[in-house]
Amino acid sequence: MGVYAADKRVGEWKFFYPVSEKPRLSFMFENDKRNGVFTQYDSVVSGRIITLGSFKNDKEDGDWKQYHGNGKLKIAYKYENGVREGPLQQYDSNGAIEHVGTYVNGKYEGRFLEYYANGKEHRVLECSKGKWLTAVKYYRDGKTRKADYAFKNGMASGPYTVYDSATGMAYIKGHMANGKTEGSWIVYFPGSERIGIEFSCKDGLKDGNAVYYDSARQNVVRRGAYNAGKIDGVWKYYRRNKLWKEVNWDTGRLSGQYLIYDSAGAVVRRYNYQNGVREGKGQAFYEGTGKLWIDGSYTHGSLNGALKCYYPSGKLRRQELYKNGVSVAGKCFSESGKEVPYYKFISAAAPSNDLNYFVNYNLVYPLEARDAKVQGDVKIGFNVSGKGEISDIEIVKGIGSGCDEEAIRIIEQMPDWYPETIDGKPVASYETYTIRFRLD
Repeated sequence: MGVYAADKRVGEWKFFYPVSEKPRLSFMFENDKRNGVFTQYDSVVSGRIITLGSFKNDKEDGDWKQYHGNGKLKIAYKYENGVREGPLQQYDSNGAIEHVGTYVNGKYEGRFLEYYANGKEHRVLECSKGKWLTAVKYYRDGKTRKADYAFKNGMASGPYTVYDSATGMAYIKGHMANGKTEGSWIVYFPGSERIGIEFSCKDGLKDGNAVYYDSARQNVVRRGAYNAGKIDGVWKYYRRNKLWKEVNWDTGRLSGQYLIYDSAGAVVRRYNYQNGVREGKGQAFYEGTGKLWIDGSYTHGSLNGALKCYYPSGKLRRQELYKNGVSVAGKCFSESGKEVPYYKFISAAAPSNDLNYFVNYNLVYPLEARDAKVQGDVKIGFNVSGKGEISDIEIVKGIGSGCDEEAIRIIEQMPDWYPETIDGKPVASYETYTIRFRLD
C-alpha cells in the first residue's frame, strides 16, 4: 500500500500479513526505486521489528540489523551497493556474542570466530574469497585446542585431529575428503598415546578392517570389518589375549554361526543366526570337558520345540517343550533320575539397584553438549560376568559432545548386577542400556 506519482512509486510503501493484516514490510521509494529505510515486522507481535536496514538506488546499502523475538540484537552487518561488505556480528537471544567475521565483496574473508555462550572462543576459521581454509576448535575454556583441520573447496579435507580436553593430547587422528571421513583413523585412550581403535573409512562411513584394543596392555579385544558403515563378516572377540567369541555378520545383522569359547579354546556355546535373530539348533557345553549341557532349537529368535539339559555325567537334568518362546511343559530331575521341583530355565541378568534412579542421580550433563544444545539417547553395551561384574563397556549408539564419555562414566560406577542364570547356573551375558540426555 502506497502512493504513485507519474506511475512511479514514491514515499513510504507498506505491506501486510494476510489474514491478520498486521504490518509486514515497509519501504521508502524515490522515482520507483527503493531508497531509504527498510523495516520488516514480526508476524506474531504487531509492530515488533525483526529486520532494519536501508536501500540506495534499489540496492541494500549501509547498516543492517536483525533482532531476536525478545527484541535483542541478533545480527549486525553492512552492505555497499547491494553487496555485503565489512564486519559481521551475531548474538544469541541473551546478548552473548556467537560469531564475528568480515565480508569483502560479499564473501567471507580473513578470520571468522565462533564463541561459546560463556564468551570463550569455540572455533577459529581462516577464509579467503568465501572459502574456508583452516579451522581450529577449542574446548569451553577457550584455550585448550579441541580439533584442527583444513578445507578444500569449502569442505573439510586433509588431516583431521581431535584433542583431549584434559591434557591437550591428540585423541582422534584421521583424514577428511570433501567433508567426509576417508582412509585410516585412530582413536586414542584419553590422555595417553595408547591406541583404542584403528579403523578405515570410505565416503564418510566405516569401511574395511577395524581393531579395538584394551587400555592397559594394548591387547586386541576385538577385530573385524565394516562394509559401508555396517559391521560385516567374521568378528573375533578376545579376553586376556585369547579368543572367547566369534560372530558372523551380514551388513549389520547377525548371520551364521555365533560361537563362544572357554579359556582353553573349546566351544561352550553354539548358535545360528538368520537376519539378526537366532534360528535353528542352539547348544551349550560344559567348560573344561566339552560335554553337552543344553540342546534346543530356535525359531525367529525364540525357543521352539524340545529342550534338554544334561548333568556333566550325561544324565538328563531338564526336559521342556517350548512354543514361540513360552514353556508349555517341563520337568527337572536330580542326577539320580528323580523328578525335582521345576525351576525356570533362563533368568535374565538384572541390576542390583534402581538403575534409572542411579543414572538420573549421578548424571552430569556435559557443558559442551549443553552449549551446543545436543540431546538424545546414548546406547551402551557391556558384559555381565557370572559373578555380576561389569566389563567391556562400549558405545553402541552415541551422540557425541561429551555425552558418550559421560554415559561410559556412569556405567563404570554402576554396582554389580545379578547375573543371568541358565538352567540354574550363573553365566556371563551381554547387556545394553540406554541413557537419555535431555535439556531442561
